[in-house]
Formats: sequence, C-alpha cells, structure tokens
Amino acid sequence: MAVAVFDEPWTSAFFDDGTRFGVAGDGLRRSGPSSGSVAELLGLAFARLPLRPPAPGVGLYLDADERGVLERGQECLVLDLMEELRRPRLGTVQVDLARGSRRPWEAVAFVDDDRGRHLAVLGRRRGGRRRFWWLPGSVDGLAEIVEGRVPEHA
Repeated sequence: MAVAVFDEPWTSAFFDDGTRFGVAGDGLRRSGPSSGSVAELLGLAFARLPLRPPAPGVGLYLDADERGVLERGQECLVLDLMEELRRPRLGTVQVDLARGSRRPWEAVAFVDDDRGRHLAVLGRRRGGRRRFWWLPGSVDGLAEIVEGRVPEHA
C-alpha cells in the first residue's frame, strides 16, 4: 500500500501474488494475470504521481547498530543528509511493503524537493544492524528495492 501527500488526497494499493496483479486508487482499478514485472506493477501503482526526475548525485547510506547508534566516521554524511532534508518538500509518498506476512523494510518513501525525487529506505541488516539509504528516486529504483537488490554503496 502507498499513501501520498501532494496537492490532493491520493491513495493507491497494489498486490502481486505471482499469478494475479492488481492496482487500485482514486478512479483507477486494474486487475488481471501477473505480468511478472515488479517495475510494471509499481509503474501502474504510481502513475498518478507528478513527474519528477531523480535527484542528482549518487546518494548515501548510513549504518547504525541495533540501538540506532551510527558507525564511527559517518558524521559528515549526517551533515550532508541534514542539508538535503532542509530543502522545501514538494511531496512525500510512504510505501508499505510486505512479502507474505514478512516486512522486509521498515520504511520506504519517495521524497520530492526542488532538485527532484529521492528514495529513502530504512532496513534491517543481519545481526539487527540498520541501514538508511538516501538515493536518487525512481520507480525502477523502487522496483530494485522490492526485489531485494538494494545497492551496497550509494
């Protein structure tokens, strides 16, 4: 499920069980045989988002232990991220992802600002460690995350 905050209320829900897929939202309802393409399904689910280019740059990631304490040497990355987050937002979309009863990511969101679209992802790694990614945002990038192909290095 995705819930977006833009100029108008907008909601979208989507599913894919491997045999059927569906997309529903304000004035949109499609369902049929699964195409097998996560990117195509997400493209339909987010078709009503305003067009924004991916934000420039390669992005960054922050690593923290199970208590949320950042690893040593990441202070400058936090300052970079704080600078990015100070920019006025044009819209935000938070995505709730689940595979069966399992939630592979704690938070996934598109964040739009005057530079473009960002993709923010908070996930748990082995041993309870956490990683936060701040990447140029696109539906294809989100599809990679849904498929478990999050980049090791931003």
